Amino acid sequence: MKRVFVDTGGCVALLVAEDQMHARAAELFGSASRERWALVTTNAVVIETYSVLLARARDGRRAAISFLDAVEASAGALAVEPVRVDDAPGRASRFFQLTCDLAAPWRHPARELRDRQSRGRLR
Repeated sequence: MKRVFVDTGGCVALLVAEDQMHARAAELFGSASRERWALVTTNAVVIETYSVLLARARDGRRAAISFLDAVEASAGALAVEPVRVDDAPGRASRFFQLTCDLAAPWRHPARELRDRQSRGRLR
């Protein structure tokens, strides 16, 4: 089985149709799916991709949140490795989403986190 590292450039090229490498990224990710490549990335790449999508995608906020949801739902198709041993899985992306993409940006992040947890949006 082929094991391939996925960096921010590949993710953004796949998800942003206007990216000059979009067609090539779609082709490569299609091959990865058909041939069942083991795709691996890091939590830092997830955060960076989220940030770039916020800035570059046509509907940045929706694209960035959809990306995080897709990563969480990938069921092992994309393994997300921590950069540091003490990084909690998923914690960085949820915190980044919470603090950089608040529905009400004037709210304190801790309050927003508590509210989202009570509504079952975060584990």
